Amino acid sequence: PAHIVEGEDLRQEILDTLWASDFITYIGLVMPVLTKIPGPKNDSSGASVQTICALTSSLAYLCIGLVRAWASTGLPSLNDSNNSTNPDMLATAPLDTDTCSWIVSLPPLGAILGSSLSSLSLNYVGRKFSIILAGVFFFLSFVLIGLASISSSVGMILAGRALSGLGVGLGVPSTAIYVAECSSPALRGKLSSLPAFLMAFGVLIGYVFGIFLPWHHLAYFCCT
Repeated sequence: PAHIVEGEDLRQEILDTLWASDFITYIGLVMPVLTKIPGPKNDSSGASVQTICALTSSLAYLCIGLVRAWASTGLPSLNDSNNSTNPDMLATAPLDTDTCSWIVSLPPLGAILGSSLSSLSLNYVGRKFSIILAGVFFFLSFVLIGLASISSSVGMILAGRALSGLGVGLGVPSTAIYVAECSSPALRGKLSSLPAFLMAFGVLIGYVFGIFLPWHHLAYFCCT
């Protein structure tokens, strides 16, 4: 009879519709897992690792703050012309105005050369090793300044200040690029503020310890 045939067709159509809906549901639930489609929560994955990388690399900016602060307290200590009993004063003190100006201005001049060399180091040795190289410059610069107290050598102080400028010019772009590349978009804004914070903290440390330490002891302290 015709009504039986129509009923069979209707039942088959219903079964086909249910099968199709089950297949679509399976595709919607299972396929994202199989293909490992990343969700929004993956943007901030590894936040602790990213923070540690940004914090350790930003220590270069801490050294930059120490470089800036050393001249403010160290130069009056080595060039104290009002107190002849100062045991930490250089043998050639008081220094002339030109020499004092060179001690203060050599780091910015060295930073010009260091920033120019950073393009080569960033391309050939990478961001991380460029930051390490900047740290080596900082260490050697403060060692030279500290050892200058043994021979009262103004030349060693000038050489140390010039080396610190190379470290500044090399460390600034290397750290900024490294922090930006190792942080996810969700954390990039927060982590990018670490270099500026540590540089201000380095200036503060240099000012505070410079009150109590003579210029060469302050240089040794900055090495640590």
